[in-house]
Amino acid sequence: MQAQKSPGSRHIRNDFAPDVVQQAVEWILALQDAQQPQKIRADIANWCAASPEHLQAWQQVEQLSGRFGLLANPEHAQLAQDTLTATSPSRRTVLKGFSAILIASSVAYVSRESGLIRQWQSDIHTATGEQRKLTLNNGTTVVLNSNTAIQLDDSHSTLSLLEGEIHVSSKANGDEPISLLSPNGHIQLSPGSRLALRQFKDNCRLAVYEGEARLRPAQASNSCLISAGQATRFTAHEWSPLTAVRQDEAAWIDGMIVVRDMPLAEFIAELQRYRPGILRLDPSLAAYPVSGTYPISQTDQVLEALSDALPIRQRRVTRYWITLLPV
Repeated sequence: MQAQKSPGSRHIRNDFAPDVVQQAVEWILALQDAQQPQKIRADIANWCAASPEHLQAWQQVEQLSGRFGLLANPEHAQLAQDTLTATSPSRRTVLKGFSAILIASSVAYVSRESGLIRQWQSDIHTATGEQRKLTLNNGTTVVLNSNTAIQLDDSHSTLSLLEGEIHVSSKANGDEPISLLSPNGHIQLSPGSRLALRQFKDNCRLAVYEGEARLRPAQASNSCLISAGQATRFTAHEWSPLTAVRQDEAAWIDGMIVVRDMPLAEFIAELQRYRPGILRLDPSLAAYPVSGTYPISQTDQVLEALSDALPIRQRRVTRYWITLLPV
């Protein structure tokens, strides 16, 4: 379907309802991977005809896709959704994200051929489903989980988590302890400590497995000492009461998800972190408990195992768009 562009369609509107934009992005993904595109185009036409907002959202998502080629990669679909629904300050941030992707795309060939990518080692990131292990100059080991971005200072004594999740092991006899920064606060590791730090939308979760770490929220005057076996969530202003942490929570560094009676909705949200595209769950299935050990790199097999163990079935529009439904 070739939607007609309105005179102002070159300007990005950013006040669409989130569910409308989500559907428009899903149509793009479905169209790009469809074995029967004519049926998808007919469905899109019907959807656009149902509402002027549907048509305008489709036009702008299609425009972004055609102009930048971004939505051909499901990992970038969320950027399109955020661009069309964000308020002005965060919209500028999201548009900077588009620019970063465009720059990365344009220099990808040159980087592969000339080794320029090595110049970017102070700005390290992983894609969906990718993990990466680093050893810093001071001997600290850092593992980046899926969709994670970090920055390092020149001395490697301070690491900033921009998004995602990291697992950090500080050297037992290190002369200079490493510091971790996030948008929510500052963490000082003691020598020989091992911890995981995960950035959520408006807070962080810190889990200490060995040693100890001192946490100071960004806008707080006091700090908290977190010892081995303890975890907390914290914002820029405060931390939550300490809770116990399981050692197998860090199984992701070995490529596994280990869960015990986790509600299916939460499990699917975890699995989605490692799988590009759209993975939806019918709300009626949300409370089913899931236990076991599941490989991060084999999400298709994990979904098959869930279908065998629980009364659910998969509806696949494309390989990037799956909905789990009751049998």
